[in-house]
Amino acid sequence: MKIAVTGANGFLGSNIANYFLDQGHEICALMRMQGDAALIDPRVSIVKIDYDDHQALQTAFADRDIVIHNAGKTRTLTFNQMIEANVTTTRAVLNAVNACPGIKQFIFISSQSASRPSLSGELITETDLPAPVTWYGRSKLLAERMIQTHCAIAWTIIRPVPVYGGGDRDFLKLFKALKNGIDLQIGFKERGVNMIYMTELLDFVNLCIDNPKAFREIFFASDGKVYHQSQISTYIAHIMKIETIRIPLPDPLAKAIFHVGEILSRVRRKPTVVGVQKMKEVMAPNWTCSIDKAKRLLGWEPIPRLKENLLETYQWYQKHGWL
Repeated sequence: MKIAVTGANGFLGSNIANYFLDQGHEICALMRMQGDAALIDPRVSIVKIDYDDHQALQTAFADRDIVIHNAGKTRTLTFNQMIEANVTTTRAVLNAVNACPGIKQFIFISSQSASRPSLSGELITETDLPAPVTWYGRSKLLAERMIQTHCAIAWTIIRPVPVYGGGDRDFLKLFKALKNGIDLQIGFKERGVNMIYMTELLDFVNLCIDNPKAFREIFFASDGKVYHQSQISTYIAHIMKIETIRIPLPDPLAKAIFHVGEILSRVRRKPTVVGVQKMKEVMAPNWTCSIDKAKRLLGWEPIPRLKENLLETYQWYQKHGWL
C-alpha cells in the first residue's frame, strides 16, 4: 500500500515510516522545511512541506491509500501555539485528505492525554468523558473531535500511552538522571502509569491499517500492564549496573521546582520539560487505561516485556552516543 506519514522526522514519525517501509509498503515521509531526516531510512521518499500550503499537501496525498497523521508538538510556550501546532495543522491535513478521493483511511496519532487521569487507579475507557489536564491533552482532544466531525473517509484515532524506545529524547532524561545516581520521585505515594514500547505501538498501528474493525473508532494503546515510577527506575538502574539514591520530593517542593522551570522557560523563550504543564501531568493521581476494546476489535494481545525493552532502549542510546 501507499502510505503517507506526517511529522516523519521525529522519534515516533520516523519509526512509523521505517516500520511500514520494512513491511513492504511505499512510504512518503512528510516533514517541515527545517526537519532533520537523520532517523529516517534513506530508502524512504521524503517531502519537505509547509502545512499551510493546501496544494502541496494535496499533491503529497494524491496517490496515497493511507495517511497517518503524527505531526504536532508536545511542548509550547503558550496555549495558542499548542492549538496552532496540533489543531490548525490537523485541520490543514484533514482538508487535504478530504480533497483526495483515493485515500481509504485517515489514522490520527493522538495521546492518552486527550482523555483524563485515573483518580483511584481505575482503568479509563474510550467511552469515559474526557477531562484533559494539559494544553497538549486539550489540543489533542480538539483535533480528535474535528476529525470525528469533518473527516469524509474512514478514520481511526489511536491514543498511545507514554511511548519509549531508542531515539526518544524525553525518556533519555530519566536514563541520564539515574546514571548520575539520582532517582527523584514525586511525592511519597506511587502513581500508576501505562507504558508502550515503540515496536509494540508500531504493531498496534499495523493492526489498524485498512482494517474495517478500526474504522471510526478510538483506541487506547498500551502493553496492558500498570507500572510505578520506582519499578521503572529500579529496572533501569539494574540494566546500567549502578547504585542510585531515591529522593522523594514532597508535592509542595516539586510544584515549586516546576514553577521555577516555567519561569526560566519563559525567560529563555524556549519550552522545557520542567514546567507547569508537565507538573499537571506528572502530579495527576494515575494514568491508567483499558485496552479491552483493542483486544476485542483488533485482536491486540501484547506481551509486556518492560525489562527487555528497557535494555534494548539503553543499548540504542549507547550505540548512538546519546548516553
